[in-house]
Amino acid sequence: MKRLVFAILVVLSLAVAANAQTFRGSINGTVVDPSGAVVPNVQVKATESATSIDHSTTTTSEGVFSFQDLPLGFYKVTVTATGFPVYTVDKVQVVAGTIYTLQVKLALQQQATTVEVSAAALSLDTTTATQNMTITSDVVQDVPLNGRDFTQLVAMSPGYGGYSVGGFGSLNGTCAHQMNWQIAGVANNDFWPNIPAVNQGGVTLELRQALEPWHVLGEETTAGATARFVDSSVERLQVRVEGFNASRHAVTCNGRRVPLTSTGRPGEYVAGVRFKAWKLAGSLQPTIDSHAPLTFDIFDRWSSRSLGGCVYHVVHPGGRNYETFPVNSYEAEARRLARFQDHGHTPGFFDYSGDERSIEYPMTLDLRRPTKV
Repeated sequence: MKRLVFAILVVLSLAVAANAQTFRGSINGTVVDPSGAVVPNVQVKATESATSIDHSTTTTSEGVFSFQDLPLGFYKVTVTATGFPVYTVDKVQVVAGTIYTLQVKLALQQQATTVEVSAAALSLDTTTATQNMTITSDVVQDVPLNGRDFTQLVAMSPGYGGYSVGGFGSLNGTCAHQMNWQIAGVANNDFWPNIPAVNQGGVTLELRQALEPWHVLGEETTAGATARFVDSSVERLQVRVEGFNASRHAVTCNGRRVPLTSTGRPGEYVAGVRFKAWKLAGSLQPTIDSHAPLTFDIFDRWSSRSLGGCVYHVVHPGGRNYETFPVNSYEAEARRLARFQDHGHTPGFFDYSGDERSIEYPMTLDLRRPTKV
């Protein structure tokens, strides 16, 4: 434990138009010829070394190219221009909240078909106003914390003010929901502490349990007595997203689109999901199977893929059955969080169903209803 390093990376995005969190990085640059003149319409490709996934773009009329919102890791950038040899830059590292600026100067066409160079480490990022801070293990051990809540260490960051418990404060005057948290390189973006949430592609998806009325069924005769069962087979969740672009993103639940509605705040949308949690004989729809576990995807319409997502279980995924009540609120939170997995999204290309807004409940996706009913 002494050698365990807690790294807290607080990334502040100062863009006015984009009010979203980000835990990825970017690569941009300019392509010029040997005389220093910009070269437009040049094909630029960034290949992720770990996955071999290609990201392609073309330089503008000013010779500028940009790759936004790239997953972290090393990339190989290839520049292809007519009349010039292929220019390749290897080992370009993408760091969270950082823009790597790459200046490409093409050479004249010679016998060599490819010019390869290795990218230098980014010593100073002059492109974006991002504030990073790393807190080492010795500081974690020596600083007194209330309840050993490591999020209070954010108060040591220059420019931070407000309530430090749970990281609910302000950094350089920004709002709390504009800060991005990473612990040891893993996104941890619960706007409220211990609320199941996941951040993928700059979009934060949060799940909360919501109230669902349970209907009292008709009278039945059991063992010489009359009883009325309560239909407890249906549950409801609240879905809230931040950093959401309605023209690009969509949220699906088990492959069906969630009817998100704007709250009036930029990038924030909410909706409800009603689903069959249990298949009970004494219920209103005894023939409908359980929809659990629920798989939520943050769908990117530009790439027709899921940026990421999460899985929600109505019981412990390992089948554990608790026989006692939780001793305190912390154990209750731990039991609830055990039913939430910040992975398990739908892989590969897929197509989701269209808008399923119900006339009766336009802000709720009812999985019991057939598609588009």
